[in-house]
Amino acid sequence: MARTRDEVEPRIAAAIAGYLAGDAAEAESARLLGQAVAALIGVLLDGDERWSQYSWVDDVLPDRVDRDGARGVAMSGLVITADEREQWIEPSRATIATSPSGTELA
Repeated sequence: MARTRDEVEPRIAAAIAGYLAGDAAEAESARLLGQAVAALIGVLLDGDERWSQYSWVDDVLPDRVDRDGARGVAMSGLVITADEREQWIEPSRATIATSPSGTELA
């Protein structure tokens, strides 16, 4: 299911807010953040001519998430991508912050 950036960004903003607020166990908050970031990576790659229409981003598995300022997180972990024949696991690192309203990315 293709999504748009406008659909995915609020999901990431909510995951960041939940992580920073301590709404759930840290591992669960990191998992939700990873899923939201995977969706955004998928949206961004769908627009790249080098990305196959038969490939997808399966997941982002954070192994570390740290607070980065009042509205952001720094995350490192693994990005899992796949196509019909193979799967790739690559290290990743991202710093993501929300807008002052907390409803979209900065």
